[in-house]
Amino acid sequence: MEFILIGSGKVGTAFTYHLEKNGNKCIGVIEKELSNYKIFSKNIRKIKQFQIEDKLPKSDFIIVTVNDDEIENIVSDLSSNNYLNTKHIFHTSGFLSSNIFRSIESRKVEFHSIHPLISMPNAKSAIENLPKAYFAIEGENDIWMNEIVEIIGGKSFKILAEEKPYYHTAAVIIGNLFIGLLKMSQVVAEQSNIDESTYMKYFNPLIQSVLDNATKSGINSALSGPIQRNDTKVIEKQIEILEKIGNEYIVNIYKELVEYIKKVRN
Repeated sequence: MEFILIGSGKVGTAFTYHLEKNGNKCIGVIEKELSNYKIFSKNIRKIKQFQIEDKLPKSDFIIVTVNDDEIENIVSDLSSNNYLNTKHIFHTSGFLSSNIFRSIESRKVEFHSIHPLISMPNAKSAIENLPKAYFAIEGENDIWMNEIVEIIGGKSFKILAEEKPYYHTAAVIIGNLFIGLLKMSQVVAEQSNIDESTYMKYFNPLIQSVLDNATKSGINSALSGPIQRNDTKVIEKQIEILEKIGNEYIVNIYKELVEYIKKVRN
């Protein structure tokens, strides 16, 4: 299959890499940011660039991998393009559904969203991690979306359009807020002479064991430590220690999470 990529950042680079690796061909790129296209070209190759208002070459599908805030503008531009000649269009947003494409009136085109549930902080990690992901698929043709996911090497699960905001918020809690918890832990660990350069080395086995326990036994059964044992005196002393550090955000988040865990642990 031949496809056009709109947005050649890390996600677009990873999709193109694995699609081309498995016999498909990117025949055109639409990208406003030169820095993105340079990284894309380095990891893939130089591919002919188009403007979104151009007469685009005939393709089997178009991938839209721009930021969520930009997708609406892309859709508006595609709606105004009188030379759109493709069979499928999908975006990779976790929050938005395929309904955003409805202003494109051509009924010859099927609309989809295919979101990889994986962390991709840069192009290298995106290429490496993409085939390991589960993909949330939503749109008009489940068979076709599954084909794309299988080509990449991932696995898929179906989600409804109205469910996507909840699904994506859950993903952000892990992909973003979990990093905040790691940073909080690292700041506290500095008080015991474990600096930033060694924190992950020492704490990674703990992090991995927590994830392994949650995977094997379930989230509720993975809890251990003073909260699980209800050691209230230890928890109170830890709050006092955190207050000495002088970061009210860490203190408040610790308190709130302790109370939340107490309420939901059973």
